[in-house]
Amino acid sequence: MVRAKAAASDMALNIVATLVPMISLQLFILPLIARSMSVEAYGTAVAVIALFGLVPLTLGNVINNVRLLRNQTYTDKGVAGDFSIIVAALAMISAIFTAACSWFSGETSLAELTLISLGSVLMLVREYLVVEYRIRLNYRGILLANIWQTIGQFAGLALFYLTGLWSLIYLMAYFVSDAYLLRTTNLWKEPFRLTGEIRRTLGDTASLGLANLFNKLTNYADRLLLIPLAGASAVAVYYVSCLFGNALSLIISPINNVLLSYLAKEKKFSRKGFSLALLCGGFLCLAGFLLTVLVARPLIALLYPQFVDAAMEYVPVSTAAAYVMVLSNIANPFVMRFCDLRWQTVLNGIFCAVFFLLAFMGFSNGGIFGFCCGVLLANITRLVLVVSVYQRRAHRGV
Repeated sequence: MVRAKAAASDMALNIVATLVPMISLQLFILPLIARSMSVEAYGTAVAVIALFGLVPLTLGNVINNVRLLRNQTYTDKGVAGDFSIIVAALAMISAIFTAACSWFSGETSLAELTLISLGSVLMLVREYLVVEYRIRLNYRGILLANIWQTIGQFAGLALFYLTGLWSLIYLMAYFVSDAYLLRTTNLWKEPFRLTGEIRRTLGDTASLGLANLFNKLTNYADRLLLIPLAGASAVAVYYVSCLFGNALSLIISPINNVLLSYLAKEKKFSRKGFSLALLCGGFLCLAGFLLTVLVARPLIALLYPQFVDAAMEYVPVSTAAAYVMVLSNIANPFVMRFCDLRWQTVLNGIFCAVFFLLAFMGFSNGGIFGFCCGVLLANITRLVLVVSVYQRRAHRGV
């Protein structure tokens, strides 16, 4: 009971920690800089900002989760190393790839490209170092790190007004957060040396990295499929219809991070714990679905009045698809903890292929509504696969 209360408290802390920098950026800072930039310049900045989520954030999350899951093995064997080298290599990849993609996206300023590269490195380092708090179950520390990140965002905004360089917002955000992490964590002090665990750690990093790539492809499927098939207006309508389901997904992500942190402390898998998590998640999704159906029309009319009639046709199906994915994501940390990480690549690879196939077939037979139905069926397939892998494989540790 005490552990359940602690987990619930940590989940609440992590949700707040996630929302603080997100709200400051989306509701205050980005609208403010948009007023000071041309439409073309701001569009380029938005494209580059997406790259931060695609490259350093993804790579940082991968090495964060691998360290969380492998930490006990290193501790039990009394060895230290590997991760500092991997983080340094990923930071170099992130800096080069982010700068190159930024240039292709239309950012040609040498100063901006330099700051973007540095910012991507600081972001990746931050995503890795914060795992120490997850290992120690210190989610108050994560909240403080994110508060310092938010302070850095506003410091960067002040520098933007002085220099006109928008990338200083991200650079300062992660510089200030990293400064706090360097003061309060010890992972960065680990030696740059290889250990006997490097092969397994690299394999887990590659497996989880590839799984994340497949996941990103499905996240952008609406643009990848609907734009060439039906045009930008269809994407807008579909996006609005998914609005409330996606909002719950943002809350579930920090909850899953806490769940995985607690599961990393467990030695044996538990069918009871897994079933309880699915049961609670099912009730949460059902309540969310019913609430969404009730409030969708007035809220969409308030936020997107131009889309309300078109979007409402798809809200029940698209929301159901989103909540099935939420339930699948609640189950997935159990698979990550108790099954070989190669299963993440297998599961996400199969899901990616099924997703594109069913979504395309659905659109071909029923337009946007058929597309939504295809997404729902694909998400149900993923849920069934995740549950099946855990139930049949976890007790064998494969």
